[in-house]
Amino acid sequence: MLPHAAFVAISAAFVTVILIGVLTDRSLDARGEAAEAVNHTNKVQEHLYRFLSEVKDAETGQRGYLLTGSEHYLTPYRAALAELPGEMATLRTLVSDNPAQLHHLELAEPLVARKLAELKETIDKKAAGDDAGALAIVRSDRGRADMDLLRTAVDGMLAAEQLLLAQRTAAWDDTVTWSSYVMFGGIAVLLLSIVLIGVLASRDFRAVEAEAWSRRVQLALTSELQGDLRLESIGAKVLRVLVDNLRARVAAVYTVEPGGELRQVAGHALSPASEAIKRLGDGLTGQAAKEGRTVVIRDLPPSYLDIRSAAGKTTPRELVISPATADLTVQAVTELGFLHALDKVELDLIGHMSESIALAIRSARDRTRLEDLLEEVQRQSEELQTQQEELRVSNEELEQQSRALQISQTQLENQQAELEQINAQLEEQAQSLAHQRDELVRAAAELQRANEVKSQFLANMSHELRTPLNSSLILAKLLSDNREGNLNPEQIRFAQTIYSAGNDLLTLINDILDLSKIEAGMLEVRPEAIALPRLVEELTRTFQPIAAQKRLALDIRLDDAAPETLETDATRLSQILKNLMSNALKFTEQGRVELEISAIGGPAGEIRFAVRDTGIGVARDQHDMIFEAFRQADGGSNRKFGGTGLGLSISRDLARLLGGDLRVESAPGQGSTFTLSLPAQRGTTSAAAPGTKPHLASLRSGASSSPQTAEPDTPPTCSTARRAAYIKPAPAAPTSCFRTPVLTVRYLTCAMTQLFPSPDIKPFERLQASDGLLINAERWRRAHEYHRQR
Repeated sequence: MLPHAAFVAISAAFVTVILIGVLTDRSLDARGEAAEAVNHTNKVQEHLYRFLSEVKDAETGQRGYLLTGSEHYLTPYRAALAELPGEMATLRTLVSDNPAQLHHLELAEPLVARKLAELKETIDKKAAGDDAGALAIVRSDRGRADMDLLRTAVDGMLAAEQLLLAQRTAAWDDTVTWSSYVMFGGIAVLLLSIVLIGVLASRDFRAVEAEAWSRRVQLALTSELQGDLRLESIGAKVLRVLVDNLRARVAAVYTVEPGGELRQVAGHALSPASEAIKRLGDGLTGQAAKEGRTVVIRDLPPSYLDIRSAAGKTTPRELVISPATADLTVQAVTELGFLHALDKVELDLIGHMSESIALAIRSARDRTRLEDLLEEVQRQSEELQTQQEELRVSNEELEQQSRALQISQTQLENQQAELEQINAQLEEQAQSLAHQRDELVRAAAELQRANEVKSQFLANMSHELRTPLNSSLILAKLLSDNREGNLNPEQIRFAQTIYSAGNDLLTLINDILDLSKIEAGMLEVRPEAIALPRLVEELTRTFQPIAAQKRLALDIRLDDAAPETLETDATRLSQILKNLMSNALKFTEQGRVELEISAIGGPAGEIRFAVRDTGIGVARDQHDMIFEAFRQADGGSNRKFGGTGLGLSISRDLARLLGGDLRVESAPGQGSTFTLSLPAQRGTTSAAAPGTKPHLASLRSGASSSPQTAEPDTPPTCSTARRAAYIKPAPAAPTSCFRTPVLTVRYLTCAMTQLFPSPDIKPFERLQASDGLLINAERWRRAHEYHRQR
């Protein structure tokens, strides 16, 4: 949009051009009328002279004929007789608008008639041979008197025309003068408007150029701060950008430490006496960091902050101390000294760059903390591996004891007297086995805690996983755009393929990270008031082009009974709805897709978002399966439509996180309806996503059983086998179950089959692939072989 002053100047120039055109047109019309009047006067004079000349020619021809008697002299006479009627008619037409001139002409007409009659009479007498009669008529001076009167009348008309000519010439001159004034005045106003427009355009251009320069500097800073950098590297790169672009002669970067200290991490042209550590509130730098506002100091006192070189030293003309703040927390302070005064653009640039500096420093600190956490996790993992090795040794010892028990059992059959002693030994061994099982439970709990740490670590690493991928996407996009024109079509296609695959990978990573955050209980709900009409507009604007591309009817409507606002997490609600709408458009080849927002149960009820489509539909026995992670209704859907199978799983968890639920009604070939229900009035909800945590209930229940009691061989359900390995003595005769404690194979087989359903993976390979079970493949083979032999 044009500035107001520029708009006024352009409008004035436009109006001036119109006025110049109108006035010039009017002046040209006036000049034309004046010129036409002058030409009219000239024509009248010309015809008057011609009229009088014709009469004179007739009189001259008459005199020549009378003197010579030659017919040759009558040629002018006869020509005058032929021309005079036309001249009289022309003069009457020309002076018809002037009554005075018309009156003079009417007086001249009878005089001309008498003169011509007198000439004709003398010529006729001469032709008849009456020379004396002809001469008598001439000597009578009758013709001369008429001729004098005729000349007087014509002279009067000429005098009147001369007066009109003078008046019309003056009017012509006035018109020309007015036209000149209008033209030159309009040109002057137009030039003034053009100059004003140029001045305003120049000012706007300088403002745009300053904004472009500011963006280039910010982009340069952002590019410098990308990657895994330490605080010292960040400080050095920040100073390099500031010194190169703002011409700062002395500079320093301080980071705010947890103890309230300001530690200098980078400096430029600082004196050796500068302080490396300062306190919040101490000095100008500490006070600026404490208050969180930029301080600009001009006219510094001598030796306050020296700029030194080999040739000498000087004091900066201006000092700028700018705190770098992110999320209302001061992360660092930059101190810059200049030999010139800064303008508003440079000061604004320093303020805009402060946020980027703060985010980079905060990211570096977070990265350092994550590295420390990773080292701690690795240390715990090594400790767990050591414990597993100890368990393996203990299990081998148990196997040796089991073989000893088998020998004892054979001896008991032959030696009844030693039965009590062997039973006592078996009881002792059973207690030892129970103790080992307790150790196994504790180890499994440690593994569970490690798994939770892993989920928390993965959730916290969301930014670190996305950042390099986003950089790859940006670079791939720049390559595919080929602005330099140095790539061939195949290389551009490779870059486009990288960009497309990177976007798919970013979507998958986002889904996996969201799922990890939900499992780790780290997903927070930030409720806010959402305007439902605005949400409808946003969804329509987002999905209308997709629906139009697939030639589908899209209808997103808000029921009249629904409230105007809803208090919930806007980001999560938008994520759920966009996922449902995307699925509906993806799985619908023809027909329509609808989203209806309605209210059920009044203010204390719920708000329902129903997404309906006319797509392929889902069988009833697959309704629960489509909400499981990495699952779709069938393999053909995955091959045809793509996707990871995480969207609906995350959407249902997010819906429950918001205090609502997500349900589906569908049948093959009849479309689907996904209904998201949220409470109309938000109450207290858990900050952690709902989900089933792995537990060891079956192990704990088995640990408390008595070794003397033979439990029935009732295998646990496969869903229980997914969560823990069910371990207990093998069922057999009351004596053999104590003599040979082994693992029940079909329990673990069921668990492994459910965890790894592929028929190409054998039970032993399933056991090796799972890190959630605590029994290694070698012991599994031994137990399986022993069970088969038994």
